[in-house]
Amino acid sequence: MNTQSVLLHYQIAGHPFDLVIPPDILVSTIQESYKPFQVEPTDSPPLFTLTVAEDGTLFPPIVGTISSFEKGYGTITMYYTSNQGVIIHLSLPDQPPCCYVYADVSNKNILVCLHGTPEEMSYGLNNSIMLAYTFATIRLDTVLINASVVEHQGRGYLFPGRNGMAGIRRTHCQLWREYIEDCTLLNNDTTVIRIVEGKPFLYSTPWNEHEICLSNTSVPLKAIVQLARAQHRQITSLSKPGIYATLLSACWSLKWNDGMIGVMHNIIWVLTENIGTYRLECTSDIADVELCAQKLGVRRPEPITENNY
Repeated sequence: MNTQSVLLHYQIAGHPFDLVIPPDILVSTIQESYKPFQVEPTDSPPLFTLTVAEDGTLFPPIVGTISSFEKGYGTITMYYTSNQGVIIHLSLPDQPPCCYVYADVSNKNILVCLHGTPEEMSYGLNNSIMLAYTFATIRLDTVLINASVVEHQGRGYLFPGRNGMAGIRRTHCQLWREYIEDCTLLNNDTTVIRIVEGKPFLYSTPWNEHEICLSNTSVPLKAIVQLARAQHRQITSLSKPGIYATLLSACWSLKWNDGMIGVMHNIIWVLTENIGTYRLECTSDIADVELCAQKLGVRRPEPITENNY
């Protein structure tokens, strides 16, 4: 470890990992959002250790391209290396890469090289940790998903959707918080789903663009609601193929890895088998929340009217 770096221990959804990082980069990028997930060292080994390196000259040679895709508001490009590892380039729109990531074949040792502005380094570091977390936990019945989650009376309600649906997700969940008593926001951007003893649970994460998560918590998953913009409001049960496609498109997936994508399919299948799934066509209005909450069995103390809107 670089003598100028610090070793920090984190745990998300019960999965531990370590971060080796210079203090100045930590402060300017992720320190506040990761605080609720920092833990004391234990005897249990981390699933992976991510080290922020000074440069990428020690990375092995690239021998082929795996895939390139848009994620969030940036681009992720993956390459094979000569020693069967993976190199990943992360970049913001119309910009050169701001982050270079190398994961060895075990996915336990991750090297990261950051460049650019604090915004670019924050984007690169956050996404490199998310990718490393995905590599390490997918075989432990755990997936990352673009989704907002509200919690009410110890149960979690998942609103999945790719980034084009982020605005409607956040608006809908904000209305839940305002008008449903004892309702809190678990996540507004990226959520962890983990299957524990055959049952799905939702976990808070530090990966939220517009609001820092202030606690490291989890709730059992009660229902999944696909949101759709419309000029009217209607909620219907969603078929298994429909919710399967929605979840698959929203999950952080490694489609080039057959083993990992197979595990992810199994996790999604558990969700479609055991959880109520719905489609809400909505107008981003408070009446959408009343309709959705009634369908899900969540009751507000009094009906929503213009007088208490």
